[in-house]
Amino acid sequence: LTVMGGQLYFAADDGVHGRELWRTDGSAQGTQLVQDLDPGPSGSAPTALRAMDGWLFLSAMTRTRGREAWYSDGSINRVQPLHDLAPGGQSSNPRGFVHAGGHVFFVATEPTRGEEPWALPFLPMEACSGAAR
Repeated sequence: LTVMGGQLYFAADDGVHGRELWRTDGSAQGTQLVQDLDPGPSGSAPTALRAMDGWLFLSAMTRTRGREAWYSDGSINRVQPLHDLAPGGQSSNPRGFVHAGGHVFFVATEPTRGEEPWALPFLPMEACSGAAR
């Protein structure tokens, strides 16, 4: 669970999308699926949710990327991959996100290096003038 912009962000399974990222303002009408990252009954099982400086960071699992780092501004259908440390279906299991000084810091497991801290420049898609990530 984490709070950002007056919304509570959490992982839940609605019986249709699997366990995915949701947000709520506390009302039934204001409770929405943020994005179905891994369509199907199993879902992306988001964990390690952390809101900082208007950004939401999380760890989520997809069939094509494995469990990797993602970020969002909290808007519906605006969750983007941060970086795929373990290419393909392998997982880096990122956690402990901190956003500071234009970087995102976290702990993850990379196949050739094992578990270690990471620092990546944070250039959200919106700040890249439409450049592909």
